[in-house]
Amino acid sequence: MNQLNNDRYWKEFKLPDLEINSYGTPTLHLRQVEAASEIDPGCETINYITRGKFNNGVKLRVIKKPNFNIIPKNTISFGGETGEFFYQREPYVTGRDVYYIDTSKLTENEALFLLTIVRKKLHTQSTFNTIMTASIVNNTPFQLPVNEQNKPDWQYMGLYINELRQRALEKLNIINNINIQPTSINSQNWENFKFTELFTVNNSTNVLRREVDFGSGSMPYITSSSMNNGVVSYIDASNLPVDEGNCLLIGGKTYSISYQRQNFVSNDSHNLIIRLKPEYKQYATENVYLFLASIFRAYSYYYNWANAVNKNKLKSSTLHLPTTQKGVPDWQYMNQFIDQKKSQVKDKIEAFGKI
Repeated sequence: MNQLNNDRYWKEFKLPDLEINSYGTPTLHLRQVEAASEIDPGCETINYITRGKFNNGVKLRVIKKPNFNIIPKNTISFGGETGEFFYQREPYVTGRDVYYIDTSKLTENEALFLLTIVRKKLHTQSTFNTIMTASIVNNTPFQLPVNEQNKPDWQYMGLYINELRQRALEKLNIINNINIQPTSINSQNWENFKFTELFTVNNSTNVLRREVDFGSGSMPYITSSSMNNGVVSYIDASNLPVDEGNCLLIGGKTYSISYQRQNFVSNDSHNLIIRLKPEYKQYATENVYLFLASIFRAYSYYYNWANAVNKNKLKSSTLHLPTTQKGVPDWQYMNQFIDQKKSQVKDKIEAFGKI
């Protein structure tokens, strides 16, 4: 069962037809929860799910409190503005504009099959201007495989996901058994540097989506998304303002960090461009910028929608960087470190390609 059986009959259903429904969730704002790492680790904790695209929607682990309205385990959470769907094995609480599909009567594999069907149908329909709601999900028809009784073939769906998981585990085990020595970071000589000592920061261009034609050319159109290095499409930029590449780009609304190798057009997300100052131009290589990207990313906990990054905040910040014995940034070390990481990743990719 390497692929879906195209000879199998599929039928259209809505979730309520399956005695499955989507619901809204009580909102817990970030200020109303306490991160589990900040107090006694012996306290009972619970996952705090938000609209994010990563980490299965888990923003952080928080202290469980008696007044929490808890969403049951074995359900599918989804973000109203992001359209991201995640299966939750544990009970959880949620942030703003998060909903869930009650799949608690299904097995995990059956729920995962349903999740992929729902996500494929609805993911592109959810934006910050068009919020996905429980009502929309409940009233959207989906195609599911059916058995001889013309009912959803949950057994087939469960077996299909189980086979996919087994194949994925086999490949992961092969990759994990590749003997690659880990890269160690020299933490002996690091010092703080003021942002303004090393970098410049400027606003990117500001081109609205309605001004571009997706797929019309070869120029990257960059947003504040953390996916695909921020690239949502390649466009014809003949008559558009273009930003010069070889720089770091910070999403002003999301604090996503990306390295942009080539020239690009930016959308209207208040993105910020960071470059090494002219006196450090000789060190402005891809490897150095990739190392710096990881350093900037380490400060992501500080910025969020309520505390968005901007030029003034960056200019007043400091960064912890490796240094030489003379107390200046060790650009050579940064370059060599990334070179080694690239080599390790290349080895794993080549090994994966042979599977």
